[in-house]
Amino acid sequence: MGLQEARDTFYRCWPHRFFVFYEGFEGSLQRKVAGIWLFTEKGGERLKSNMAGILAFSHVGNRKMMREKEGTDAEVQDAFVESGIRLRKIFENLSEAVIYIDKYGKILDLNRKALELYGGSKEELLGKHFTRVNIFSPKNMLTLMKNFKKILSGEETRVNVSFKNKKGQNLSLQCSTYAVRINGELDGFLVILTDITERRKAELQAKEAREYAEDIVESVVSANSAFYRTFKVTPERVEKHSIYELSKYKLDIAELRTRLQQVLAENVAIEDFEVEHNFPKIGWRIMLLNARRVSSKTNKEPLILLAIEDGTRRKEAEKELLFQRKLFDALMDNIPDAIYFKDAESRFIRINKAHAMRMGLKAPEEAIGKMDFDFYPLEFAQKAYEDEQNIVKTGKPLLRKTERIVDKNGQVRWVSATKVPIRDDLGQVVGIVGISRDITKLKQMEKKLRKYSQRLEEMVKERTRQLRKSEEKYRRLIQHIPDVTWTSTQEGKTIFISDNVKQVFGYTPEEIYRKGERLWFGRIHPDDLEKVKKAYKALFEKGEPYEVEYRIRRKDGKWIWLYDRARTTYWNAGRRYADGALGKKIVKSMPSSLAFKPRFEKICEAMERQVQYMDKIVSDLQDYARPMRLELAETSLLTIMKNVLKTLSIPKNIEVAVMVPEDFPALLVDSHLMTRVFTNLVLNAFQAMPQGGRLTIEASLTDKEALVHVKDTGIGIEKENISKIFNPLFTTKAKGQGLGLPVCKRIVEAHGGSITVQSTVNKGTIFTVKIPLRQEVKKGG
Repeated sequence: MGLQEARDTFYRCWPHRFFVFYEGFEGSLQRKVAGIWLFTEKGGERLKSNMAGILAFSHVGNRKMMREKEGTDAEVQDAFVESGIRLRKIFENLSEAVIYIDKYGKILDLNRKALELYGGSKEELLGKHFTRVNIFSPKNMLTLMKNFKKILSGEETRVNVSFKNKKGQNLSLQCSTYAVRINGELDGFLVILTDITERRKAELQAKEAREYAEDIVESVVSANSAFYRTFKVTPERVEKHSIYELSKYKLDIAELRTRLQQVLAENVAIEDFEVEHNFPKIGWRIMLLNARRVSSKTNKEPLILLAIEDGTRRKEAEKELLFQRKLFDALMDNIPDAIYFKDAESRFIRINKAHAMRMGLKAPEEAIGKMDFDFYPLEFAQKAYEDEQNIVKTGKPLLRKTERIVDKNGQVRWVSATKVPIRDDLGQVVGIVGISRDITKLKQMEKKLRKYSQRLEEMVKERTRQLRKSEEKYRRLIQHIPDVTWTSTQEGKTIFISDNVKQVFGYTPEEIYRKGERLWFGRIHPDDLEKVKKAYKALFEKGEPYEVEYRIRRKDGKWIWLYDRARTTYWNAGRRYADGALGKKIVKSMPSSLAFKPRFEKICEAMERQVQYMDKIVSDLQDYARPMRLELAETSLLTIMKNVLKTLSIPKNIEVAVMVPEDFPALLVDSHLMTRVFTNLVLNAFQAMPQGGRLTIEASLTDKEALVHVKDTGIGIEKENISKIFNPLFTTKAKGQGLGLPVCKRIVEAHGGSITVQSTVNKGTIFTVKIPLRQEVKKGG
């Protein structure tokens, strides 16, 4: 195709005056001209028209593109040729029939749809005068000739004509004709034909139906079969009778009477007038009545055409849609998170009340049509715009992005933003929906937690240093004691023994570690072995003091007498070391050890107290710093209390009362951690009563919780300190670390419970622990 032919294609097919470039839409023509939605070639989109989908490419857009290209004449020519080819393809595949006639009436060109309507070949038409094509009747030909005269006077016309094509088909066409002028001179006519055959048939049927419409004000003239089936009546029962006589269908309504009279008198139509009725077989239905005045050739008086439609499903759908809309509005208005909808250009379509409040608006409607640039600093708005345009371009959502927002008042907020694309029926992204959650408090808490963690880490390092120093001090003390100190598990495995064991027993610590209990128990005198085993077993199972004298054979084969004393100590929230305990044994060959017994007992007790103190510090630090992992099991509260009191030395001047019923429900808890909680509370109570007093542990139930009260009659807590006692590192004790109660609080809250305190100075303190009951937990002692 050459340059001239391409240019002719543009000017003939699409007259210059039909194209108005709408600059506000970046190259896309949105203006409706001559019944066609026009778009530029730059947009390249398929568009709808009111003439069954005509496609158009504006030569204005092509010219604009060519001006911007600033190329050579050859390039411009190539562009015209390419556009002409493209336009030719579009011309051939239009859903409307298009014919181009020169100014003398000769047919110069037509597309495939026009040939399909004609029913013959293209050669039969090209070059012929349109009046020589014998398909129009004289009447229709006269109409067309008048139509061309109007066009020449500057009018745009549209007429309906009928003809019989080459295949013998009778067709009805709507003919739209436009004059094509090039440089002000008439070049020809563009004729667009739309097949309206089916529409004309429908109009004729409707016309025939109107001639038999009902005059329901005075009487029913006639009705169709669907009316008789629906209302279960016969023609004899209805015709010549009033429609209101169908009383069981509740049509005798005053408003309906008035409005039907207005239909006749004022020619006012009735649309979707609702009447409800309960039909015997199909149940309750909503009928929609539509009526309008019609005339009939057989009746001088006007009639009313009444159509009755079952609108039940439509009304139910409308109610459901309204209900869903109310649910959505309730969500939008009440959710604390900011929710917003934007179009593809990042303009707000709708926002909820929470988002309006964040932006300082009185109502959500104030944001419609605006952008983030209208409410936020440029840097934030630009980044948000880029994120949203990337979603529109790629269709990929943006999930849980943390954003720092500084509003125009300088207030800093942190939000977690999620944005996802909105797609139309064709899957194209047409906008986005976003949800923004304010996480400012969370960020502030994280900052505080980092400070606490840093401080705690420093304290752990300092306490570790102190413990190592203390450990070294006591290790030196142990090594200089002439007697042997050791630690073992419940199974008898030795995990520590002092170096001087070699002087007493003849074996080195390494030999004892390697051979274990077999070395020790295997060398006890047969007459004493049962006594030693029995005492050792009672130490672990019953907590009875271990104190026994027995004979044992040294490595060199000599028999010596030993005086052995040990007791259990719990590590790490009530857990025995390796399911065992920390025991201390003072070993001395007989009989000289008896003289040193009192002194060694005091040393042992002092060492034990110091080790317990150090162990508590380490346990507190570990329990507070590490993540809380629960090992839940059904546990008796009474058993927990018994274990707590069994492991503690109860001062002689303090009376202890445990008031937990035997049938108190078992609790689903981590028994070791819960033992830790009550051990700490009981120790605090003992320390609060240096002059003696009474400790009461009492349990009760509500519908959902178990309540445990730990009461003492001690010195109490100052009012200003009550709110601080659960804060980490807060303490009023000279040797306290300030971690015991915070650890207790973490443990209880990890179980879904709570811990509170009430106290009066010089009267006492009550700690209340609430633990949720679980329905699946059975009662047990």
